[in-house]
Amino acid sequence: MKKKQLYGTIGAGVVLAALLIGLSLRGGNSSNTGKAVDLSAIPVEGKVRGYPEAPVLVEIFSDYQCYWCAQSAKGFEKQVLPKYMADGTIRVQYRDFAFTGIESYWAAVAANCAARQNRFWEYHDRLFAEQRGENQGYFNTKRLLEWAADLELDMTSFTRCFETEEPAAEIVAERRLGDDVLDVNSTPTIFVNGRKFEGIPTEQQFKKLLEDALKDER
Repeated sequence: MKKKQLYGTIGAGVVLAALLIGLSLRGGNSSNTGKAVDLSAIPVEGKVRGYPEAPVLVEIFSDYQCYWCAQSAKGFEKQVLPKYMADGTIRVQYRDFAFTGIESYWAAVAANCAARQNRFWEYHDRLFAEQRGENQGYFNTKRLLEWAADLELDMTSFTRCFETEEPAAEIVAERRLGDDVLDVNSTPTIFVNGRKFEGIPTEQQFKKLLEDALKDER
């Protein structure tokens, strides 16, 4: 399903509603293979998880209100990617493609504020666990702040970041990267060293992408 494109204008404290109009992909197959891997020792910086010297970058373009993005986050991203992070093959970067509605934008702002405390992935997981459909008022300010407090973030810093929409330019930049450069048309879309896959890959599909990416590195 094609997305609708309509950009908003960035300004101090401006809600980017126009940017966020669109539809999320209603398709994909979750992978449920592989054992869980303890990620606690794997380096995290902002929205990137994995060893900096890993030869393959996996970029995930996603929207917090997208149903299939939640399935990817709970399945493929939990059960397939961790073992390749643990052995140093990949590093994973989340890219905001907030286009389902205004609550996607506010969720992205909150997650990016958590990223400033290197707690992005915990907050990312909480958002997908709490998903309740699109634009139902569930991703509201009260809950987004409560979830940060539950994670014991520095609430003075987080609240200031959230209320001033400090990450707005980054969120817009990632949306435009997807729109204008990488031709992202649905969520989730992943890139494995630039090789595009729309939807949720099976483990075998991901292995093929990974093998091709590693061949390119030789």
